[in-house]
This record gives sequence, C-alpha cells and structure tokens, in this order.
Amino acid sequence: MKKGFTLLEIVVSIGLLIVIAASFTTLSTQSLKASLNSERFLSALNLAQSHMEKMRQKPFDELQNISFNKNAGKIETKIISNDLKELHLIYKWDAKKKPIEIYTMRSKYE
Repeated sequence: MKKGFTLLEIVVSIGLLIVIAASFTTLSTQSLKASLNSERFLSALNLAQSHMEKMRQKPFDELQNISFNKNAGKIETKIISNDLKELHLIYKWDAKKKPIEIYTMRSKYE
C-alpha cells in the first residue's frame, strides 16, 4: 500500500482552507467596520453632550438658538413659560444614520 495523499485530497484540503480563511477575513472586516462606526458615534455623542452642557451653564436670559460643527448640529430653545425653556439638540453626525437628539429643560431658578 502506498503512503501519502491523493491529488483529490490535497485539492479538497486547500479548498477547505480557502473557505475558512475567507470566512475569517469577512468576519474581521465586519468587526472593524462596526468598531469604527461605534467610535464615530461615541465621538459625536460626546460632542453633542459637551455643547448641551455649555448651553446649560449659560445664564437663563442668554439662552438662544445656536449651530455648531459647520451647521451639522444645532440647539433650539423653546420658551415654555417666562421662567422655563426647553433645549433641543439635533446633531447630524452621519448622513446615513439617524441624528442624535437630546432634550432638556432649563429653569430660570436653577
């Protein structure tokens, strides 16, 4: 009896290795895309929260509509009553994704 592998066995083994390698490559690519997207989202969220905090620190009478980041983001102020305003932040961080929206209320007596 001869020892060794037949040509068919070698071809099948190489084919199996190619399929496994392609699967890992696809999985790695998808994982990298998801990671980068999450990083971009968290950066955008931090930027939005930072702008909202700046608005919350302003005196009540100085609260007004602003835009930031080349008009990709804006904060709209809405007067609810003489001593209460609503702040609504909208930040379009990615054209293909929903914008980040943050709402908060601001009282004159904080």
